[in-house]
Amino acid sequence: MSEEKQPKIRFKGFDDPWEQRKISELAKIQGGGTPDSTNSKFWNGDINWFTPTEVSNQGYLFESNKKISKSGLKHSSAKLMPVGTVLMTSRAGVGNMGILSLPAATNQGFQSMIPNEDIPSYFLFSMHEIIRVCLKTS
Repeated sequence: MSEEKQPKIRFKGFDDPWEQRKISELAKIQGGGTPDSTNSKFWNGDINWFTPTEVSNQGYLFESNKKISKSGLKHSSAKLMPVGTVLMTSRAGVGNMGILSLPAATNQGFQSMIPNEDIPSYFLFSMHEIIRVCLKTS
């Protein structure tokens, strides 16, 4: 990653030096979870539930292959994440990302980013290559 503090190409009005930030300063990091697969009351509900194989830097995510119920959400470590959350895989293709277009949950193969109010989701998504490199070197 470049240590450049004053880039050569700038947008008009942006003259301040760049500042390095930790992701935790820009977003809340949220893991996922999986409801008990043997309990049919936890599945085939109306809550999108993504797995890492469904996320591959394609931009916005609209619908998951599997859905969980409200009971499945309540009785697992899965959390309902808001629109704009940037899902980031931590298994099976580490660092792949997608942006939620609807509220959804994920399995435990994610460390997703819920951006702070002043941080656009697409900004975090656009940094996926830099974030992926940082994950591999840490």
